[in-house]
Amino acid sequence: MERALNGLVERCRAAGIDLAQPLDGAWYDDLVPSEYRLPDVGRTRPLALLLASTRALWRPFVERLRAEPGRIDEEHPLDRWVEDVVRDALAGLDVRHEVRFAHEPPPRRVAMQRLAQVAGLAWLAPSMLCVHPVYGPWIGLRAVVVLDADGPPGPPPAPRVPCDGCADRCAPALER
Repeated sequence: MERALNGLVERCRAAGIDLAQPLDGAWYDDLVPSEYRLPDVGRTRPLALLLASTRALWRPFVERLRAEPGRIDEEHPLDRWVEDVVRDALAGLDVRHEVRFAHEPPPRRVAMQRLAQVAGLAWLAPSMLCVHPVYGPWIGLRAVVVLDADGPPGPPPAPRVPCDGCADRCAPALER
């Protein structure tokens, strides 16, 4: 399973979706209303993989647009490209899985910011932006893959609060 997961992560990274964070799907499901829960793959504590991107996404995306200029006329070319990248990365994976994309409407939507926080990828700041400890708010939450495998053991990681102690300084700006 570890080799298959590493391959999936590497295929996404090569295409510009360069952040991946595993989590126990139950960590997230325990926090959200039923309509936001992850898909059922037959486990109570499934392995989920949150996929996100930094600016590394733009070069491969623009290259695809140059190679296939008709894509720019699609209603949401970036969302479509993300779907293609993730589905291509999942091709041949011999583990049952379900994918939810950040841009999907109900009933398939996922509270991606909550997912990012509980996974330990990014902190949900009072500004309602997810703040990554290295890239700050300059990340894009793209998809979550839920796999028919056991999630990581133990409790969720403690939130990494990159701007710890500055909420008071930000509060007036947020109010405005």
